[in-house]
Amino acid sequence: MATSESISHPQTETLDVPEWFKHCCADLSRVRTHESASGGRLVGMKAVVTNASRLWDNGQTHVPDLVHLICRSEDWDGNQQNKVKEVLKLWQEHVNLDFNFVEDNDTSAIIRISFDPNRGSYSYIAKDMFLASKTEQTMNLGWVWDNPAITDNEMGNILHEFGHAIGFLHEIKNPRRDEKLKLREKVIIDYYLQTQPGIFNEESVRYNILDVYNLQEVTNFSSLDLKSVMKFFMPAEWNEGNIEVLPNYVLSEFDKAFALLNYPFAPDGDKADDVNAKLEAAFATLNVQDDFKKSILAEITAHDWDGARAEFTRWCINETALADKAKPEVDD
Repeated sequence: MATSESISHPQTETLDVPEWFKHCCADLSRVRTHESASGGRLVGMKAVVTNASRLWDNGQTHVPDLVHLICRSEDWDGNQQNKVKEVLKLWQEHVNLDFNFVEDNDTSAIIRISFDPNRGSYSYIAKDMFLASKTEQTMNLGWVWDNPAITDNEMGNILHEFGHAIGFLHEIKNPRRDEKLKLREKVIIDYYLQTQPGIFNEESVRYNILDVYNLQEVTNFSSLDLKSVMKFFMPAEWNEGNIEVLPNYVLSEFDKAFALLNYPFAPDGDKADDVNAKLEAAFATLNVQDDFKKSILAEITAHDWDGARAEFTRWCINETALADKAKPEVDD
């Protein structure tokens, strides 16, 4: 894969904004008005980085063990589209999802991608894409340019937005964020209102960026992965400590582990050795041991994907409880 930071961006009629604006993501996550009554063991349970009911199904009866996510763009023969196809392979090594690419006039597409630099960078979260109208783009890659080489920034941008597309959320909304970062709210609100007018207002900026997740939304917030591709760049101007949070351009080991355990491959067939090695690596990365590891493996071996997610979520909830219990008591 070619990377080059020396290639200049083409001249386009874009908004006059600071350079650091171009490294930020605007997540168009929307709240479901109701949850499916058929969620089984996952109803009421929250996954590590998302609500479990928002994730794609891991396995289809008509296409064993694969989910086909139909992607559409204006022209899949262009440089920008080729970059998406190439970078997406990095996620596909760790998720049991199959992405099909179709022409722009194919109305079956679920992920509908545009490359408008005036609309910033965003994606709907997994099944929330069904909330969008058929004429609406569900992902915009505003900082992916029309030239052959893939820059680090472009790679990180594509990985981050497709992380949202498979169900992952922002690390910036970690409930314990203020321990390290106190945000300058007005600066952040002004950024989104200037760079993505018509998409964001103050309320949506607070919901998507400023307000941390509550305890009913996420469980894995005690362990902050500063290497995650889902931790987008934050300029020093955004926080009171003037700390520049640098972007990440590749998947972290935690990204890979969470992806695999939420979308596991079947550990059998001609790829059994490779799948089992990846599973062992994921368990080791997250330190999943003993009964939890056995229960997750049992569900994966049985191809019970909902069961595997439920057991993985149960482990996450337990880890959070142990971390909370280990906190020193604060005197009143």
